Amino acid sequence: PTPIAPAATNDTIGALIYPVRNIASIRIMEAFSTDASAPWGFAHNGIDFMTDRDREPVIASADGTITRVTLARFAPLNNWQVNISLRVNNRYSLAYVIEPMTSDDAIGQAQLALITVQAGQSVTAGDLMGELIGGVNGGHIHWGINDATVDRAICPAPFLSETQQRELLARIPSNPDRLCYHSD
Repeated sequence: PTPIAPAATNDTIGALIYPVRNIASIRIMEAFSTDASAPWGFAHNGIDFMTDRDREPVIASADGTITRVTLARFAPLNNWQVNISLRVNNRYSLAYVIEPMTSDDAIGQAQLALITVQAGQSVTAGDLMGELIGGVNGGHIHWGINDATVDRAICPAPFLSETQQRELLARIPSNPDRLCYHSD
């Protein structure tokens, strides 16, 4: 018998949109770095979209399938976060860590209740996935790209347009010269 060839898989990803609708309401505190050489002084596997607005919409940056929605505490501050994984294809997934920056149990549950997607659900770029409880305590959306071929988060800059990269750089108060700092 003739072996059946495995189905071809698409392991490319097109240009992404921001995980927020209104970039004007956002500042970026940290972008991507693999070590402490970045202006923010530590390794950071994504970009933090921070807002002072309450209930900032969180949107899908690409078409895909939600594979995880979990509520967890993040050490060492014991703050609540909602982790959402959006599988784009066999190679890439997008990580959304919705961080209201509080250890208050009621706010952690309220943040989870504001998430409108669930595992197994398909989304289209621009679809609403929920809202971030923002405000003055540093609430933010930690957003990153995971590459299954290297089994880790990777620099998101190649998946953003030059205009997007300039817009994000202009929103980082430490005035870095790029969005991604690598030690490798």
